[in-house]
Amino acid sequence: KEKKNKTSQPSPQNIVFSLNKNMKRNRFNNSGKRRLVDDDEDDDMIEEESSNSNFSKRAKYKRKLQDRVVSYDDDDNILVEEEDEELHFEDPFADDEEEDDVLEDDPDPEGEMYYNDIQEDKQNVQPRVWKPGDELAENEFLDYDSSVYDMFHRMQVEWPCLSFDIVHDNLGYQRSNYPHTVYFVAGTQSNNTENSNKILILKASDLHKTKTDDDFSDDEDDDVIDDDPTLEYKYIKHIGTVNRIRCMPQQSSVVATWSDSGYVNVWNISPLLKALDNNMIHINKVIKPLQSFNGHSSEGYAMDWSPVQKGHLLTGDCTKFIYYWKPHEAGKWVIDSIPYSSHTDSVEDIQWSPVEETVFASCSVDRTIKIWDVRKKEAALSVEAHETDVNVLSWNTKLTYMLASGADNGSIKTWDLRYFDDPHSNFVWHNGPITSVEWSREEESVLAAASDDNTVTIWDLSVEEDNSNINNNNNDNNNNNNNDNDLLEYPPQLLFIHQGLTYPKELHWHPQIPGVIQTTSSDGFHFFKTINSSAAASENVIE
Repeated sequence: KEKKNKTSQPSPQNIVFSLNKNMKRNRFNNSGKRRLVDDDEDDDMIEEESSNSNFSKRAKYKRKLQDRVVSYDDDDNILVEEEDEELHFEDPFADDEEEDDVLEDDPDPEGEMYYNDIQEDKQNVQPRVWKPGDELAENEFLDYDSSVYDMFHRMQVEWPCLSFDIVHDNLGYQRSNYPHTVYFVAGTQSNNTENSNKILILKASDLHKTKTDDDFSDDEDDDVIDDDPTLEYKYIKHIGTVNRIRCMPQQSSVVATWSDSGYVNVWNISPLLKALDNNMIHINKVIKPLQSFNGHSSEGYAMDWSPVQKGHLLTGDCTKFIYYWKPHEAGKWVIDSIPYSSHTDSVEDIQWSPVEETVFASCSVDRTIKIWDVRKKEAALSVEAHETDVNVLSWNTKLTYMLASGADNGSIKTWDLRYFDDPHSNFVWHNGPITSVEWSREEESVLAAASDDNTVTIWDLSVEEDNSNINNNNNDNNNNNNNDNDLLEYPPQLLFIHQGLTYPKELHWHPQIPGVIQTTSSDGFHFFKTINSSAAASENVIE
């Protein structure tokens, strides 16, 4: 099969995919009807649904209901399931042909003519980096360059997930040897009945290093194996869509969920984590919330556990209120009856300080970022941060005076809390709302952002523009001049553009595997590590 020629040094390192445009996005305040018909004539399934909610502008996904097999325990109170057939890893680097072809009367048994034809085609084709919004000319197609990934895997589950969080494991920190194993939790958004949503507890193993063209040799690296990863999962039934899910940093088996029904629940998922490791299909224990709270006046998305004080939790709703949870006796929490209420609109995100016990930050549809001391009900600092809704926040764990924020207009800003009146930097590059932003746990100047323009980007704030690498010599040919002009379109701080996903909603750097990023989008989960991540992330690889 003929392959498109790859650039030896893509600028910036970029993956390009043929995107699936059949997935339509529905905003949260929508209304409509749909009809779902199962393929089985004896078991037709019809569903009509209308909804109307004005709580939030956050995008949610809808997708066609797939065939599924579910199992209940005897009490019908918990649904625990292990179904490999419902979980799909898509290996973008698998061979196109699974079986050997039998060729008869081959005029070129040694393949020399075919090889020469391919080499000639490669010389005649000049590939270019595709950017969102670009149009393809006739006979052009989208391809990806696997050489820019150290690892890349994709996974789909039955329903899309708005939120996920990585579970800390006992496999060690600073892991670099392949294959990798990742534990994580996620919450579904089903467009079936309200009782069909779930908290998923998942284990993805055999995450091997990505195979590239350079890996095909007699002495292959043991880390590079062209096998599909292994995926196992259990789940708990959850009332309503899981708007957000977060693990307690000091005890990842304790998980909090925000439901679109208006409830905040705290769960202990220890039995399900043990069941994953022991290959148990069912457990003989009913999983119920440790505590439920319906004191918020509306549903919400904002939620964060304190990394400093174990068990301290903040939750913010789509009205404007933030409630403070403090751990109490017998695995319960005491929740302040008086909320924090300085915002004038929906609280979109909350971040505890990584070092201060009593300090947290919040952002809102009212376009502000506020800094709080939990001992006072009014914000200590406030700044009008963006021209549109402020959707997400991230607090730098290395430089603890730095914040990052993302807004509806696609802008990403960083903030130095020592000089909070003006942003430290401002990047207006994305063409859609910023849905997630997070600082790297390894590199103090590196952050990643997800956007509704179907891209995930990695940025390094320490990089400064250097025009010496852009050759404007008049003797250069037209192709070189065109490539130089393309370089000027990218900010020098932009390290990597990851594509091939649809409406990404959340991303996280893995806390124990340096450089690994996981995302959730309407078409599943991505696990990837770029070749310019970790130690190389502080260098500008554009040449």
